[in-house]
Amino acid sequence: MMGNVPKGDIASARVAMRSTSIAGTLFLNWFDRILPTTISGTCPGLTTDNLSSFIDAGLENPNLENNGTKQDLLYLRGRIALAQRRPDDALADFEKALMLGIRPGVALEAAAALGTEGHPAKGLQLLDFYEHIEQYAA
Repeated sequence: MMGNVPKGDIASARVAMRSTSIAGTLFLNWFDRILPTTISGTCPGLTTDNLSSFIDAGLENPNLENNGTKQDLLYLRGRIALAQRRPDDALADFEKALMLGIRPGVALEAAAALGTEGHPAKGLQLLDFYEHIEQYAA
């Protein structure tokens, strides 16, 4: 919103993600709003690599060990991979996310994201993966 993000703020955000006890929906909502800005490059100082480092810090945080939070973070990492034109990495992250919680909404959202970014076959592959793991969970 300020048009720039100082390096110190990036480092502080990384520390916050590494030590917070609750990620909650605040990070998810912020991420949804900021990813298009980051991709467009209209906010100097904030890059997809910065966003990835926040997510990685959250995944390393022992306070965020519950599967729901990890699933959310892996899904977001997959969205970044898509933004960076790395559909195979995105698919891998989406599959890891589904392994933490077999939720149809996550599968459908991720498949739609893959399709929207020009990878409909990978989206169908993800839905096949979901169907496969869902059968064995039942």
